[in-house]
Amino acid sequence: MDARYLEVDEFRLIALHSLSNDSGGGILLSDYSSDDDSVQVKPEYQQQSISGKPVKTMDELLEAATLAQPHFRSLINKMLKKLDTKMDRTQSYREPVVSFMTLKERWRASEKAQDDYSKFVPGPAFSWLFDIVRGSIEFHSAAEVISFVGLLEQDHSIHIVKAKNRFQNPSLTGYRDLNIQFQITINDRFKHICEIQIHHHAIKILDKELNTHKYYEYFRSYFAGATSSLKDRLDDLRLIGGSGTVDEDYLNSLLPSCVDEERLERLGTLFEVQLTEYHWASRTFANLLDLRISKYGKHHPSIARAYTSIGNVLKARGKLEDAVLCYKASLRSDQSSAMVVASTYRGMAIILALEKQTDDATELFQSAVEILGNVPVVVGAYIDMANLLRDNGECTRAMDLYKRALEITKNQYGEEHHQVATILQNMARISSREGEYSNASKLYQKSLEISKRTLGEDHLSAAEIYQSLGLVLQQQGELDEAFGLYEKARKMHQKGLGDWHSLVADSYDMQASVRWQECRFHDSRLLHGRARNIRSALQARSARSVLGDGTNKDRWSGIVADDLGLDVTKN
Repeated sequence: MDARYLEVDEFRLIALHSLSNDSGGGILLSDYSSDDDSVQVKPEYQQQSISGKPVKTMDELLEAATLAQPHFRSLINKMLKKLDTKMDRTQSYREPVVSFMTLKERWRASEKAQDDYSKFVPGPAFSWLFDIVRGSIEFHSAAEVISFVGLLEQDHSIHIVKAKNRFQNPSLTGYRDLNIQFQITINDRFKHICEIQIHHHAIKILDKELNTHKYYEYFRSYFAGATSSLKDRLDDLRLIGGSGTVDEDYLNSLLPSCVDEERLERLGTLFEVQLTEYHWASRTFANLLDLRISKYGKHHPSIARAYTSIGNVLKARGKLEDAVLCYKASLRSDQSSAMVVASTYRGMAIILALEKQTDDATELFQSAVEILGNVPVVVGAYIDMANLLRDNGECTRAMDLYKRALEITKNQYGEEHHQVATILQNMARISSREGEYSNASKLYQKSLEISKRTLGEDHLSAAEIYQSLGLVLQQQGELDEAFGLYEKARKMHQKGLGDWHSLVADSYDMQASVRWQECRFHDSRLLHGRARNIRSALQARSARSVLGDGTNKDRWSGIVADDLGLDVTKN
């Protein structure tokens, strides 16, 4: 741990703050030991589906999270406004930096659930994921941190389930933050647990200087679910030197002599996913392949997996021809594992689509789809392939795939599902690209109606549809209607994200384009100037955050023109 983390005395104020949490009696993270056969957890803390029952599938969890996300964001913004009022303006209070992440990706969620919660009872493991909906806030003083935490603790609409105060118990690298997971009720229908991470600006700056996050990712990935020798894994820490680079001498000595399949596979995945060291990932997977061939021969499921892993790395490196050769070798080696075969077909189809060999790509993709069978996976595969075909100008084929994805989704979830709205938007984009504006307008309208009913009137997905529909109407010359939709989108973005956001600037630019088309050039320049000033303000704000020079918002708000009519005190 770097001693500089101890130089800021005020960190002790946060460390001494006693966080109230888990008053219902559930377990804390510190109570969990991976050596136990099972860990009994109170079922009231399981994530719930939109029906209010414990989630049974990952799709149910993601569906509930999608509905919970806007409520979480609204709650955090409300707390920040209370803090803004509470803090003494005569002191050096500076506006905190808040970030709301997108929902955690499915593969990351599955991986974390398996690594961390596979022994939790009752299951399934992913029902204990509390960070699908998450955000972070960066404060500039301990007083701000403690005041915000106090507001959370006093709010009766939330229930704090878990809290980690790493100002009391810093991480291995010395990094300090607060991690609070709390339960909220959504539309009186179900409960959802979300996560807010609370950071101190000075710690963030030091963290960037010391590059500690790369160490964290290494530790988390490499030691998760460890079954081989701890000594070997600790030895492997030498792979990352003080500068965060790979120790090539050590790796050159390790790879030829290593006979541990698990170790090689974990290293290869680490290099590919966490470190994006594709050269070393290729070498590691190649050594794994040689080891497996010597043990099992050329025809074995593990051989096929190794070839597919090498193919994926080569594809990431842009070596598409070599990647195809590896995929083909995988299929020759063994086809007993349906998922490996399907993954291989899908990888090859993506390469062929990128090379604009759409006939062959579609054929391989269809083979992958027939093997996969699992509805959520198939829908995602259809959408991925349709997007590639659309980008290649193969709009007719892309539309066919979107229609298949739509049919499967409707059969599985019914007409009233947010995924239906998303697919309809993709179909509308193709119709718009093909000049079929009337059909595009109908699809966007239908998507908007479903989105409002399933996600709520104020969900920001509606704002995106308003903008897209506005573009279609603008193409048709319906300028007043288009301007009105852009106005709706802008106001929704201002309500949900604040006046100072890039999406607000985008809406101003769209409105400016309408006024220009109407030959109202003065109004167009005024609207475009508002967009430009917002982006300039955001750039200045970002620079201030990085430099940490103690300036306040008056410095960047001063560049805004008087005719903006915006409230610079808003978050």
